[in-house]
Amino acid sequence: MIDCNAACGAAGNRLIVLDLRGVVMIARGLAIVVLAALAVAAPSAAAAAQRSTDPSCSDDRGVDRCSEEQQRRTRQLFGVRSIEEHGAAGDDVRRVFYVDGYGRDIVMIAFVRAPGRDPTAWIYHPEREGEARPEPFQAPVSQEAWKEVVEGSANFHRSFVGQRPAPTANSEEGEIVVCLHSWVYTIEAVDRPQLNSPPQIRRKTEDACEDGPGEAFAQQLDRIARSMFPHCAALDVEQYGNEAMALAACRILRGDRLAAAEVLNGAQAIADGGAPGRRPDLSPVRL
Repeated sequence: MIDCNAACGAAGNRLIVLDLRGVVMIARGLAIVVLAALAVAAPSAAAAAQRSTDPSCSDDRGVDRCSEEQQRRTRQLFGVRSIEEHGAAGDDVRRVFYVDGYGRDIVMIAFVRAPGRDPTAWIYHPEREGEARPEPFQAPVSQEAWKEVVEGSANFHRSFVGQRPAPTANSEEGEIVVCLHSWVYTIEAVDRPQLNSPPQIRRKTEDACEDGPGEAFAQQLDRIARSMFPHCAALDVEQYGNEAMALAACRILRGDRLAAAEVLNGAQAIADGGAPGRRPDLSPVRL
């Protein structure tokens, strides 16, 4: 089985140049640079008022990923507890929900250290209509990997000044930069309570166009997680565009999963017509 939606979903990262003197459409979502030679109309006040959510919360389909109701639906889709329930249980948790540039729930990765137990990495796949929700993958986490995850999560909830390029005209070149079709990450953490203090819960939903610390941590977490599951690591990530898409493809591997990964790699190469591997679409190209 080859899910071209999963494999081809990263195709939007390819460099496309439309020479209209000029519009240049580039990676991740598509960052569109519109030169001053084109007339660009400013949005009306009414149109601006319709967009009431934080831009970092809205996925490509306009779904507010920050709303409590939507986050409840997402947890139900993956079959996981709330971060508050983990905190009440005394767990130490770092986890990320990944939504791709087309507004699709792709995968959820969690690193959990429950009281009195070794840390464990979990990979959850969303429930699909007409299918039973797949069992999550789990693997033990080394002390070195756990330390890397914890240290990497230190600043994901922050917003760095000047991180997002301002969509205003460049005084010298007359350019406006707009980022579209970006991934959205909901990142949550709970630090183990100490000295009977309440758990510290951190949460942030971040649009990849922001180029913020949340995206950096999300990419770090999927890289670490993939390395812990041999059958997922065996998939050629170049064929999927990024680590998260490769982890999503792992759900279809059965039996001898390492052998199945080799077969899938070959099938994907044939489906792609021998085209070069796709570059990750999680990071934008800036001009």
